[in-house]
Amino acid sequence: MHHLSPSHCLNTYLTDKSLYFSLFHAEETVESYEHLALRVLHSWEDIPEVGCRLVPEHIETRPLYHKDKPGMEQGRLQMWVDMFPKDMPQPGPPVDISPRKPKGYELRVIIWNTEDVILEDENIFTGQKSSDIYVKGWLKGLEDDKQETDVHYNSLTGEGNFNWRFLFPFQYLPAEKQMVITKRENIFSLEKMECKTPAVLVLQVWDFERLSSDDFLGKLAASSCSY
Repeated sequence: MHHLSPSHCLNTYLTDKSLYFSLFHAEETVESYEHLALRVLHSWEDIPEVGCRLVPEHIETRPLYHKDKPGMEQGRLQMWVDMFPKDMPQPGPPVDISPRKPKGYELRVIIWNTEDVILEDENIFTGQKSSDIYVKGWLKGLEDDKQETDVHYNSLTGEGNFNWRFLFPFQYLPAEKQMVITKRENIFSLEKMECKTPAVLVLQVWDFERLSSDDFLGKLAASSCSY
């Protein structure tokens, strides 16, 4: 029934329900009774005794294609079509549904101090505890751009002084509050993949070791969308 006029659909439904009365008159214009029939169908569930909820508005589904890959479906668009009489005002300009393009942003982080950091090392002669503190930082998903401060050596109180600045350039969609990352899935991939992820700043505090692996002391993950 999707290709039938509203008046035909309504008259068919009335006949099926054995409701024999005419809603329209011969002197009425086609536009007026079609609009009236559509309004009655939309409000049919509010009619006492015989009213019920009809099927939802018909949604059209159309495949999407790209000129670079003709014949290969690139997704589907669900839509409905409204028809307006020419004597009515224009319904408004068309809406551009092309994908949003990310904008270039730069996140600047200044590391001033640390406090109460775990003292990981112990002097074998005096028993004095200390840590050689430094900070790592990166945006989640952009681990290749990981940055580090210099090392505050021999901190006896867990305090470290740096005055160090991190700069993280990234692509961002403000409307979606998502960061756009473009990279290859692995070293064997020929094409780059694009993914969206929240902009999360990760900071880690480490204890520097000269003769062994550095010791992890603590971590902070903060969403950049809240700033």
